[in-house]
Amino acid sequence: MFRFTIRELVLWLTVCVAMFLGGRYWDLAAKQFSKPQELRGNVLRLSRGSSGAINTESPHDRLVVNDPALISVAPMTPTRFVVTAKAKGTTTVTVWEHKTGRPQKYEILVDDQ
Repeated sequence: MFRFTIRELVLWLTVCVAMFLGGRYWDLAAKQFSKPQELRGNVLRLSRGSSGAINTESPHDRLVVNDPALISVAPMTPTRFVVTAKAKGTTTVTVWEHKTGRPQKYEILVDDQ
């Protein structure tokens, strides 16, 4: 019926055991690394290459990044935008509310971790 050599059988069992035992640890690692960065007050800390979301209280009309070499910003909804860290440093994102025109400033800190 099935003809396996000892070598093939050992390899197959090793892969099965690795998948069974390693699966729960892969899940823990994935949860740890997929945590979104949180905005604390008006400060967002990011590691280079990571991204974080900023939710505003009301829809924003426009936004300006003081140093675009450090971060890139992509609007997702009228009240949410995503910041992606490109280089180490500190910059500010200014967002103007749609109705009042009031500016809101967010400090973005990017480190090498």
